Amino acid sequence: MASDFTFAPDRLKAYLTNKGSYSPKVTVTAPAGFTFEQAKFDIYFVADNTGSMGSTIDEVNKRANEILRDLRKRAQEVNADVHYGVGAYWDFNGELPFKNHQKLSENADDAVKALGEWTTSHSSVAYAEAAFYGLHQIAEDADGKIGWRKDAKRIIIWVGDAPSNDPIPEHLSGLDFAITEQVVTDSLKAQDISVIAISVVEGSNPGLNGDPVANGESYAGKGAPGQANRIADATGGTMADNLTSAEVVDRIIDLGKAQISKMGGLSLKAEPKLARYNVTATPDSAIPPATGSRQVNFNVNLPYTSENATPAKTKDWTYGPLTGAVELLIGGKRTKKNKVVVELVQADLSGTYELQNAANDHLLDLTAGGGLDVTPDQDQDHQRWTLVPIKDGGYLLENNNRSAENRYVARRGERVWAAGHDTSGTHQWMVIPEAVDERGYLFSLQPVRAWKKALGFSGGKLSVTEYSGTDYSGGKFEVDHKHNQLWRLNAI
Repeated sequence: MASDFTFAPDRLKAYLTNKGSYSPKVTVTAPAGFTFEQAKFDIYFVADNTGSMGSTIDEVNKRANEILRDLRKRAQEVNADVHYGVGAYWDFNGELPFKNHQKLSENADDAVKALGEWTTSHSSVAYAEAAFYGLHQIAEDADGKIGWRKDAKRIIIWVGDAPSNDPIPEHLSGLDFAITEQVVTDSLKAQDISVIAISVVEGSNPGLNGDPVANGESYAGKGAPGQANRIADATGGTMADNLTSAEVVDRIIDLGKAQISKMGGLSLKAEPKLARYNVTATPDSAIPPATGSRQVNFNVNLPYTSENATPAKTKDWTYGPLTGAVELLIGGKRTKKNKVVVELVQADLSGTYELQNAANDHLLDLTAGGGLDVTPDQDQDHQRWTLVPIKDGGYLLENNNRSAENRYVARRGERVWAAGHDTSGTHQWMVIPEAVDERGYLFSLQPVRAWKKALGFSGGKLSVTEYSGTDYSGGKFEVDHKHNQLWRLNAI
């Protein structure tokens, strides 16, 4: 039935203007007989069980039935069953700092009972605990006592008020390797486990994202603040920070339900050639109503674009529209034929800019001697360039220093220099959008008559060489945002 989904509209067009944002609404309608395929969710709760967690543990126990009921209800909406498991961790104090209170089971009463076994009786010297040991034990499930089901979608809900010691050394864990943040992250990803991190910050407790060095044991002494953020991001989960004990249960329910929807519901995802432009859809996921219209609404977010603009003059394929798709996913699986076509058109970029190199954030500069260099920002006209459109497509790069004869960026072979006015091929450049980040577009500056060559700054020298800032192989479209052949256009 996936092929019967409809989209309104089913085609979007936007202009790459390097400013603003365009987020058109797309309505997705499920066919009348659509049902999600039968799925499974394994959700494992693990918490810091030391003295400072008393209030949080009390709040969880008071509302344990509500937590499990609400998560199960959301899972049922995507035709999934749920197994719950429960564990706890603390720090090394003569025993291994992890206990599996309840193997993953469909029996919610057993999980409620296991949550009631969380305790604050375990002591620790420093704020940081052995969370990485606990997470590693849960992910690896070496003896099968955690009980991950082979075909289930896996979630860990991690609750704590302090970072993990990093590393956990071999002589304490009994393993033949140290457990670091990277080891834990790799293990979680290898087992397809998403982590929801619930960070409590009360009193002097620093929370899961706290500094593991300043708050750690002498046996550790490494790592960096932000552990939980990074682990949640890397595993496709989510993070709630700076919570009070009273806020914890609501966030567990909200984020747990959202994660189930994300992994089991409908979502829209840009294919790689659009994803490099940060094309996304919100909300992350949606579940169509069981009856009635069966419609859900998404906004397709096209950053630094406009609905209407003057298109650039065309020149070869690079200035033609880039047509890609935002695809429908059901339960995280591609449906291939169900997609919204997105056409991105290069807008006319005529205007005056600073040309900022992505590798060092320095600016293209017409030096006092009439040469070209890349130098720190001096807030001067000799670092400002006007993109002058050419009749047949492309631009001249004209320096904005009005105290001197107009100079233009020219090239022959790999050599680049500042030259007088000329509209021949040596002076003609294409400004190619390669990627988007939080600051705007990243462009390559490519000579009109030199296929896949680009202006770069490396080894203290400007030159035109083979463009390598984007990996196009296998349809990857992966962009190195710090590449010396990428440039920002900062409008003046």
